[in-house]
Amino acid sequence: MSIAVGNRGASEWHFSINFQTKLVALSVLSTPYLCTDEYPSPTQGIRIKVCPSRLVTFQSNSYSVIDGAACFVEKTPGAPAEDSTATVTYAAYDVPSRSIRLRYTVSHQEIDRCAQSVPLHPEN
Repeated sequence: MSIAVGNRGASEWHFSINFQTKLVALSVLSTPYLCTDEYPSPTQGIRIKVCPSRLVTFQSNSYSVIDGAACFVEKTPGAPAEDSTATVTYAAYDVPSRSIRLRYTVSHQEIDRCAQSVPLHPEN
């Protein structure tokens, strides 16, 4: 219904970690009006945008929310086909730093501007 009244669709990606007593979820949301910058792409047919992210931690009967930003990589309509390892978003939990490490590859080239570590327990 929201598309029918003028709102455009959204895309998202999520990464979650279950620590048995705690659940952590990182989400990045791509919408036409919330993504701010666009980085140069090493190939035509792939867009690299900076979009809002949210890190949510659920523990016991409470939760915490931390808003931020992360890259969102999307294929444009009509983009040529490529193998499934060419353009990828990687997310992994880094135990020593207690953070989620994000890396992005477009056409087998790492996008350094998008690489980041998202701490699960940021200091204020």
